[in-house]
Amino acid sequence: MPPDEEEAPNANDVGCACRDGAAAISQFLSYDPDQETLIFRRFDQLAARNLLHLQSELTELEIKQAGYDRSAAISDDHELQSSTRDWARMRTNAHTRAEEKARVALGDDIEMKLERYYNALLLRSKVARFERPSETVLQACRLELLEADGRQSKYGCDAAYLFGDGGDLISLGQAVEKDTLSRVLRRYWPFQTRAATQFGHDHEQILHFEERSLAVVINLISIVIASILLIGSILLLYFVTDPDARLALVIMFIVLFAACLAGTTGASRDSIFAATAAYTAVLVVFVSGDLGAAKAKGGG
Repeated sequence: MPPDEEEAPNANDVGCACRDGAAAISQFLSYDPDQETLIFRRFDQLAARNLLHLQSELTELEIKQAGYDRSAAISDDHELQSSTRDWARMRTNAHTRAEEKARVALGDDIEMKLERYYNALLLRSKVARFERPSETVLQACRLELLEADGRQSKYGCDAAYLFGDGGDLISLGQAVEKDTLSRVLRRYWPFQTRAATQFGHDHEQILHFEERSLAVVINLISIVIASILLIGSILLLYFVTDPDARLALVIMFIVLFAACLAGTTGASRDSIFAATAAYTAVLVVFVSGDLGAAKAKGGG
């Protein structure tokens, strides 16, 4: 083929397996359809050091500005004192006077570095909210990208440096539910398949399942539990006529409701208290109509 007639790139070759370097690592990190392997370093130490540097620069500028203020307060230069009271006049005099020019330059420098400092603080705050990768996902990445000793990278680049410390990592994937039910089902989920990487080989120690199928089962289980706690409690309280037994059933269902809410959802403590109080109110309203009468009848 002549040099000027190069073959056009094939769209099917875009996702071809690359067996070395950053291409191989990036293919693996983006391979999971649930995007749980999108793991990157957070660089906590560098971020803290950068903030400290910006803070030190601003501290120096703050001290310098305080010095200018003290010198202007004791100066015999009436024009300089007038400029310190009027920023527009300070800007105008900065074109012809060295004192005002230095102060305006300092103000511009403070504005620029203060903006950089605030932006760095906001970005660091956002990064701090990212979830850490789960140990199972992190272990799968180490099995694929690192050698058996866990120190050397199979495909070069800095994979060993990236996955060596789990405390400095963040996951860009969707947040995984952390309730007890979800954790148990993920650990014992029966419909797992042996994960095949883009390099064509299977890992016996890496299992994969679709997060969507697990989420459907979790939602169904939650619906069943909620239905049992609501409908079942009403039916039992309807057929049980003994007042002491009904009171014991109310207490039992309240405790079960709070426990199930904490175990099957990621609700916060205040949400659990509020939902339990609402559920208690429903049961109390249901039994309060004839609980006292049933008690009196039983005593008579």
